[in-house]
Amino acid sequence: MPISWRWLLSVALFASGPAYAVQRFALVIGANTGWAREQPLRHAVEDARKLAETLEQLGEFSREDITVLSEPTTDKVLWAFDQLAARAAGSREESLFLFYYSGHADDTYLHLRGPPLRLDALHRRIQALSPALKIGILDACQSGSILPKGGRPTRSFQLQVRDELALRGLVFLTSSGADELSQEARALAGSIFSTHLVSGLRGAADADRDGQVSLTEAYRHAYEHTLMDTASSPLGVQRPRVRIDLKGQGELVLTRLSRAGAIVVFPPGTRECVVTDGAEQRLLAEVPASSQRERRLGVGAGDYVLKCNAGGWYEVAPFKLAPGDVLRVSSLSFREVPFSQMVVTKGTGDDAQRGSLKRQGFRTLAEGRAEEALQLFEQALGEDRRDQEAFLGKARALLAMAEREEARGRSQVAKRLRAAAVMAYPRIEEELMAAAGGE
Repeated sequence: MPISWRWLLSVALFASGPAYAVQRFALVIGANTGWAREQPLRHAVEDARKLAETLEQLGEFSREDITVLSEPTTDKVLWAFDQLAARAAGSREESLFLFYYSGHADDTYLHLRGPPLRLDALHRRIQALSPALKIGILDACQSGSILPKGGRPTRSFQLQVRDELALRGLVFLTSSGADELSQEARALAGSIFSTHLVSGLRGAADADRDGQVSLTEAYRHAYEHTLMDTASSPLGVQRPRVRIDLKGQGELVLTRLSRAGAIVVFPPGTRECVVTDGAEQRLLAEVPASSQRERRLGVGAGDYVLKCNAGGWYEVAPFKLAPGDVLRVSSLSFREVPFSQMVVTKGTGDDAQRGSLKRQGFRTLAEGRAEEALQLFEQALGEDRRDQEAFLGKARALLAMAEREEARGRSQVAKRLRAAAVMAYPRIEEELMAAAGGE
């Protein structure tokens, strides 16, 4: 039955109260490569690493109970399942199991090296584990196919009570529907869904400001911001899905800011910001703009850089945190940096030396490389969603792609690309009408 989002995740753990003291296990997988002929992903391995770090730092998962696999074979994944299943079965406490995968997939298989791993087989394996509560998270194209009867693209959960589950339950979150693509964003240095999920778990999703993030809050945050970030994407809107089969009462808290090594406080009125490591090579979290409430982000001690969108430029401030520090961003000394100097790609500074993203995008478009130009304009929009020149460039790149698809006889694809161009920059419709009038 549908219920209010404030009561979305009622978990059957102990009938006497909401507390849920458990041993927590996690299997976290990142796979960039995929199958032959697939373009490798850029950030899936890093997405997995970020989630594992967040679970260890804030989520009451001990390091020895988190297994992280990078570019594994199917046999390696099944071996890890067996190892964690044995550890969970031998636990004297109630236990929780979390599975996460970021990588390529289709509506039937995860695209791992080695024998294919079917989604339905993965679902059955997770469901059969001994922990009282299982959580599955898939960030992959068509990942909604794993959900029985499809799941729902909704910011609200559905709670299904089944007597035979006793004090057990299974929650599955997917980054997209059964017929949708899951997307990465260079500006976020990660997949859109996973970046918002991790940012939410670090505190951006703490809607009631109680210093902890429930699964309900984390999913709601990831859903809303994934939807916003893909609303004008030429690949289509990406709508995360959820399926819940649970029984009982109590709120499942995934992370607690009290466990963080240090806290960064964003007061009301703070613009949209990102936090990177001190070398500006890893994006740790994105914090949405908020005019009404304070946001707190839990991080470890260390060196960081804060970058906040100021409209036509970035305000940038490096800072250092010692264990136990609580830093208010209003106390930092910021410097203004133009967008053209802010292009930092994970692991390399090459893009930062190429100047303005928009200039490079228009130059690339003039050279006939529309897809590359589109990526550059999308990255510029990731820096400033109000940049009309970047929206114009995006629209022209989409029109160039539409012309090529039309020449290939793919009229429906061309039609969708033209519609996306108009959505990105409505005045581009005048160019379409002028072109039609000239034929």
